Amino acid sequence: MRRSRFAIRLLGPVAAVALLTACDEGDTDTAEEPDAGNDTVAATVTMSDVAFSPETVEIAPGETVEFVNEEQMVHDVAFDDGEASEDLEEGDSYTRTFDEEGEFAYECTYHPGMEGTVIVED
Repeated sequence: MRRSRFAIRLLGPVAAVALLTACDEGDTDTAEEPDAGNDTVAATVTMSDVAFSPETVEIAPGETVEFVNEEQMVHDVAFDDGEASEDLEEGDSYTRTFDEEGEFAYECTYHPGMEGTVIVED
């Protein structure tokens, strides 16, 4: 009987802490914050078969292009003006909003010949 009381005294607080911890996990707010810019994607460029598709997209000033890597190899998106994505694994994406008119050439620095252009005009 003495051992049972000792076990209850020891396990009682442990069980209480475990229950409180389990209940607390459900109270966290997991909602994602909305994107501050609320940029709508005007065009999507995919990376597959070691190519950008489509190679050329046309958008208006202020619009956003999303680049999505759909294959297992790493790619990046490096623009001639110096802006570049981080390395993109399969399923990763990168977005860029173009505020000014012009032609913006880009490439994947890992794969020579993998190139494209974003044309921004009204």
